[in-house]
Amino acid sequence: MMIKTSHSTFVLVAAAALLSSPVTASDDFQRGFNQGQQRAESIWHNNDGRDCSNISNFQRQINHHINNKYSYSSNTYYATKYFDKGAQQGMMTVLHKYQEKCKNDNSHMNV
Repeated sequence: MMIKTSHSTFVLVAAAALLSSPVTASDDFQRGFNQGQQRAESIWHNNDGRDCSNISNFQRQINHHINNKYSYSSNTYYATKYFDKGAQQGMMTVLHKYQEKCKNDNSHMNV
């Protein structure tokens, strides 16, 4: 048995599905946070070789990345703004994690 539906019926069903599970600012923030964490971990593992003597360079790279990729202005679309805020927070969380690790690591020379 074949069921025929019109294009407009499909569009209405799809729209209803979207409305039943709206994307919220916290969803945008969380997606950004996850991406920021992943990016910062990638920078640490690929560029700095997990070496505490490079923690200052890591901090500069994080700040540079935030300023160039995840900055926003007051007129930025709200979803983008929440995503960028989350990404900034995710990157800073990873930075602080490694700063703390290096502070407690007696084998480093430069924190």
